[in-house]
Amino acid sequence: MYDWPVLQPANDRFWRTLVERLRDAGIDAPGELNRHDNHAALRGRDDLLLAQTCGLPFNTRLKDRVRYVATPVHAMEGCREARYSSAIVTRRGFDPDRRTPEALRGLRLAVNGTDSWSGYEVVKRWFAAGGTPMPAPHLVSGGHLRSMQAVAEGQADVAAIDAIALGLARNHLPELAGHLQVIGWTESRPAPPFVTAGPADDETVAALRTALHDALATEPGIREALGLRSVAVLAADAYAAMIPAESRTAIS
Repeated sequence: MYDWPVLQPANDRFWRTLVERLRDAGIDAPGELNRHDNHAALRGRDDLLLAQTCGLPFNTRLKDRVRYVATPVHAMEGCREARYSSAIVTRRGFDPDRRTPEALRGLRLAVNGTDSWSGYEVVKRWFAAGGTPMPAPHLVSGGHLRSMQAVAEGQADVAAIDAIALGLARNHLPELAGHLQVIGWTESRPAPPFVTAGPADDETVAALRTALHDALATEPGIREALGLRSVAVLAADAYAAMIPAESRTAIS
């Protein structure tokens, strides 16, 4: 999910470290990350070894197609333990008094995708908590990085950026992050989980958990570059509340 060009060297190092441990455990892990195939399709394949996905599709369209492995624990503002929030951001210098949902009505909203928890669903809830319907998205950017760029470049006025993406931008793209200001934070939920293929057996899941834990415990450079402290294994129902608001209303 966080494989921007500037982060790819660190992600490649992380993957190579995981591969060593997985192969030692008898798992024939591929030597390179797959950056060529459609990521949404990859997450539903029976030969998927490891991927990361947003909590909303994990709990909806991927629910019976992947197995939960672990949840990352990040060391960034807006992250606590294995949970994260989204920052409501505007361009730096934006009217500091316009920080409430009501005050943001009529502005151009950028969302990363309508199947995203952190960039779309949580925004609806943030506006609803303020007694205001979310404005129709002005721009569907395709990713948090592009949403940040849209706000910074004046193509949109406001966006919700997950704390992980914002922290990575602050660490690796400070010029971009410097054009943004945080005017609020949303509720927190479990961070985007690592998953494997639905048919994966318990031994594979256990090996993946061990590899993730050991790689992060022994590679401080990877932890620093990716803002990752460790991984946690959460309860089976940890992501149960991460469904579209209309679905929750329908089943309540």
